[in-house]
Amino acid sequence: MQESSMSQRELARRVGVGQSTVSRVLSGKTPMTVDQLDAFCRVLRLEPSEVLAAAGR
Repeated sequence: MQESSMSQRELARRVGVGQSTVSRVLSGKTPMTVDQLDAFCRVLRLEPSEVLAAAGR
């Protein structure tokens, strides 16, 4: 999000979820679903496999 200068609000709008959902997922309060991962990656132009690999480090 930082690299694309996208706010949580804008990400939420593009993904089709509430800003509070984005906030809870990004803070780790709510687990991210596979569908959410796919949607977030599509909007942010990221590969899900790379995101998962980075999360495992």
